[in-house]
Amino acid sequence: MSNKLKDLYDKVFEKISPEIRYLKEGILYQSIQIILLDIEQIEASTICKKFDIKQSAYKDEDISFANDLRDIFISEIYLELEAVKLLKTTKDKLFNDKNGDKKMEELKWIVIAACTVVGAYFCIQYLKEQENKKNKNQLVKNYTREELETTSRQRLLVPAALCLIVPANIVGELTNGSSINIDDLSYLIDSASDFICAAKADADSIEQQMSMTDKIPSDSIREVYIRINLADGRNLIGKKILYMIKTNLPIDTDFFVKKVACLQNLNGLKFFNHV
Repeated sequence: MSNKLKDLYDKVFEKISPEIRYLKEGILYQSIQIILLDIEQIEASTICKKFDIKQSAYKDEDISFANDLRDIFISEIYLELEAVKLLKTTKDKLFNDKNGDKKMEELKWIVIAACTVVGAYFCIQYLKEQENKKNKNQLVKNYTREELETTSRQRLLVPAALCLIVPANIVGELTNGSSINIDDLSYLIDSASDFICAAKADADSIEQQMSMTDKIPSDSIREVYIRINLADGRNLIGKKILYMIKTNLPIDTDFFVKKVACLQNLNGLKFFNHV
């Protein structure tokens, strides 16, 4: 486990060391900036401010910060943790290895501190998320059951269109913008030869491909297109059996006719379900 963590930190150091090795100030700050900017698209100042990490800090100050991190963790309660063992091993090597490249070891020590701070950032995000959930749950508790049900329905509304092909002689006084009740709509459904219930955007697309005229011969059996927009068609969209549409219609509302027109040809019926 410790080897995997060491390998991870080594890879991070390998990636960012070319960008920090010649810095005189702000090595820790810049290391955090590089890591966080790539994965979270945020400025280092967001997290550095919380830990008083300065962009103008000298290397000795950054090493002192890293040492403070080590001192926090290297105590009897934490000594068995693999991450703490790695901190201790790296720190001991830094000050005991007389033959090593001290400058690079110091940089690596600062990068390990940067990785630790980045981890702290995600801990802070986690705690914020938990607090938000707690507040949200408390807010939900303050709603009445009726308010929750209303909010849920509003959130799930799916605008749709019920499009029917009926004979002209049953259209009667229906015009664009007419209001009809559920009994009248049920009668139209029973009289339909073709139908489709689709999401509003899909119905718009189908309608644009149909050839129609507003002139409707009232005493003929010419095919007439009737479109009824539905505020919420989530239980109707895609149904291929008229009975299923009829039995799932909302019963506590009037319906508004969006369009009534006579078909000039039958080409557009390829999109419809034939009864």
